[in-house]
Amino acid sequence: MGIGITIDLLNKPERNKANRREAVLAARKDADDLAAVLNKKADVAQYVIHESLIAKLKWDKIDLVFPLVKDRDERKSLASLLTGEGIPFVGAGVMGLGIGEDPLLAAGILKQQGLPYRRVYMASSVVDLEKIDAEYPLILTAEDDAVFVEDE
Repeated sequence: MGIGITIDLLNKPERNKANRREAVLAARKDADDLAAVLNKKADVAQYVIHESLIAKLKWDKIDLVFPLVKDRDERKSLASLLTGEGIPFVGAGVMGLGIGEDPLLAAGILKQQGLPYRRVYMASSVVDLEKIDAEYPLILTAEDDAVFVEDE
């Protein structure tokens, strides 16, 4: 079985060179660690995400891709690309990634299916927060930051 590990070394958001280099080294280490485990049972190759990725995966006859991508938009793009090309991969597809990023949508789907879920509260200001009769503990998020709130 051919397994491909894809890593994104080109789109690192860090501003300075040292931080970018550190992020690239960390991504390479993650890929190397995964490859070391998978090499025991399969032929493993690592790929950097770029415009010829799909051609290389097909040329090497890769059966399954492990996308090691942290950026949300890049994850969705890669999932869409792999799905469109019929290349199996580990992880959520584009729809699953989108649902997972939207807590209101995820809670609505879970509720509709009769599955357990945590209530989701939306507030756009501190004043709105005071109006919410929330159940504690809860996780409060603002953009990419999250804080665990144990009680009032």
